[in-house]
Amino acid sequence: RLEMLVLHTTGISTLQGIDDAAALETLQLSRIDFGGITIPNELWNIHTLRNLQLRECGFEGQLSERVGELRELTALNLYQNTLTGNLPTQMGDLLNLKSLTLSRNQFNGPLPTELNLMSNLLQLYL
Repeated sequence: RLEMLVLHTTGISTLQGIDDAAALETLQLSRIDFGGITIPNELWNIHTLRNLQLRECGFEGQLSERVGELRELTALNLYQNTLTGNLPTQMGDLLNLKSLTLSRNQFNGPLPTELNLMSNLLQLYL
């Protein structure tokens, strides 16, 4: 029953099957080159996640609306990828979120007003 997975500067190239870790609460990935793919949909299936750190992983494209399905999240760190577009309004569904790091990406547009629903948010890094 894996609850925490931390991978730093490894040669992995896929997260296929990660959603089989149904009890995973912490996933920390940093300095892994995923080669410019979007954040894999498998991550949005792990509803037990409380801490999701995807720092400097080379993810590109828009942040999926499915991020709002991770309702147990207390920390989300997407620092220094190449994520683009508007932030999904579904981020407002992350009511337990205390820390949100989005800096060093290429998001644009206004912040969704739904972020005002995050009453537990203590840290916001843009």
